[in-house]
Amino acid sequence: MIINVMYQGGWISIAPDHAVVKLGEPVQWCFSSSDESVNRIRWTVYFDQGSPFPAGQASFSAESVVSNNRPLGHIVHSGQLPPVLAIKDYKYGVKAENPARQEILADDDPRLLVLP
Repeated sequence: MIINVMYQGGWISIAPDHAVVKLGEPVQWCFSSSDESVNRIRWTVYFDQGSPFPAGQASFSAESVVSNNRPLGHIVHSGQLPPVLAIKDYKYGVKAENPARQEILADDDPRLLVLP
């Protein structure tokens, strides 16, 4: 399952918002933004109520920087996390931050449903 996360204008949109995967199925988050006002974005997927993954890792982070090789008005940031295997059902958070200013750009709390 690939979960796409897009940051734009102070909002995060996630597709699918309610991700449904089978037990043990890999889950991967891919990030993008067309916001050129931020040079670097730190993307974090975090679990406040424990982790649905075997290693018990409660958060994952990746960073993206503005790409110089792009058509005007297109995606300028992109990044992804390596796949992890889901073993439980959890509500989680996704946030985009400007690490240079230690500023949260947007934060959302979608759901990851794991089916047997």
